[in-house]
Amino acid sequence: MTVRIPFLLNWYANPYHTPIFVAKEMDYFKREGVNLAVIEPTDPSDVTELVGTRRADIGLKAMIHTIAARAKGFPIKAIGMLLDEPSTGLLCYNKEGTSVVSSIQDLKGKRIGYVGEFGKYILDDLLRRNGVNLDDVKTSRVGMRVPHVLARGLIDAGIGLENCQLIEVEDMIDAPGAASFLKFDESMGIHCCFCSVLYIANERFLNERPEEARGFMRAIKRATDLTLHEPDRAFNLLCNALPRLKDETNRKIFHASLPYVAKDLATKEKDWYEVKEYMQGLKLLDSNFDIDKCYTNSLVPRSIII
Repeated sequence: MTVRIPFLLNWYANPYHTPIFVAKEMDYFKREGVNLAVIEPTDPSDVTELVGTRRADIGLKAMIHTIAARAKGFPIKAIGMLLDEPSTGLLCYNKEGTSVVSSIQDLKGKRIGYVGEFGKYILDDLLRRNGVNLDDVKTSRVGMRVPHVLARGLIDAGIGLENCQLIEVEDMIDAPGAASFLKFDESMGIHCCFCSVLYIANERFLNERPEEARGFMRAIKRATDLTLHEPDRAFNLLCNALPRLKDETNRKIFHASLPYVAKDLATKEKDWYEVKEYMQGLKLLDSNFDIDKCYTNSLVPRSIII
């Protein structure tokens, strides 16, 4: 029996994680000699540290978090991409009798939730760039509970993904037009590629068990191809693995996420340099930081037969 490889998700398991669960259900990992244990995080902010200290060998995390962890000295490296620039922004709950949030300036006097440490950096920078005094809003760290606290009216807006958390909020509120989405874009001073979701690995794992790392990526490529070419089958396989996801909300999240699933798994050099520049603007990176050490595409399979 091969040694188990702990794999840490970036969030509670949801439909945009479909390729991972398809690979397990179809025994693609087993065929590659990879004994993968999929783990949901208690706090998504811990993922890079847990992979960096090898309490998990592989995981998922956004590009900005991967770079920040590397800058802190954690020996992690991105080895592929799950979601390519998912639409990220502010989920807003426009309760009856309150003003509708249609611009960053409309956030004055509002309560805004963010997931973790870097959400706070991003949010503060976004507000400053768009002329909103930080004293004019109330911000709070809410972790993975953004949709739930928003739907309960405990915050007025929160950072999230259009293909996932927005759908959750809409279905929780069940009031047409009550939920809206303010997409981050370059006119606000933000590059959306910072939220691309990546497969990351501990470098010691990559050096000591390179064949299993390659096998992991081959299995993921097969599962990604199946997900994109046979989406209904892929969703059924996901629900076999996680029966709690067999409902209409998660079906909508699955189909909304498909356009962002990275087809060839490779990360893009230009994205790394754009996010590096953005993080330097946030004063989170030194000017001499070597971005090329953050990633490799050498493990991405060129082509796979399902």
